[in-house]
Amino acid sequence: MKKKELTIKHRNRLFAKEYIVDFNGGRAYSVIYKNGKIDNSCYVLANKLLRKVKVQKLVKTEAQKQLDKADLKPEEVINRLANIMRGNLGNYVVWDNNKVVVENSDKLTEEQKYLIQEISETKDGIKIKLMHKLKAMEMLGKYLKLWVENQVNIQINYTEWAKQQNESKP
Repeated sequence: MKKKELTIKHRNRLFAKEYIVDFNGGRAYSVIYKNGKIDNSCYVLANKLLRKVKVQKLVKTEAQKQLDKADLKPEEVINRLANIMRGNLGNYVVWDNNKVVVENSDKLTEEQKYLIQEISETKDGIKIKLMHKLKAMEMLGKYLKLWVENQVNIQINYTEWAKQQNESKP
């Protein structure tokens, strides 16, 4: 079936599947509707699509399918983010008197091992980089709604305002 023959419903489903790959609407739109050719209009049109309730439901359904396929529960994601946030370099190295010793990996728990983003050997010694704490904190904060990003839309009826101003003058 050629792309022009696809129904809108089918295209929306394909868009939702492509969108959940990396949550980049412009890229997903370009893949489904423009043979991979991306331009600024892709982002605008993807944004319009993502505002449609039916498309939002499709994205949610496709994301849930991926979670089910991965056998991943939301609680696991939250716990992993919380562990990243609490990660402590002291669990991996011991230091005193200008000497740093890396702990034996056999002593680390599986959870501690997950927190390691990178281990590399440099000219100065071994470099250990843990997962990003601030990013985990930001994601958890948004999920827990610790702060709300609001947009305020103010509309002023100038005629009414001017009338009220004139009435309030002595």
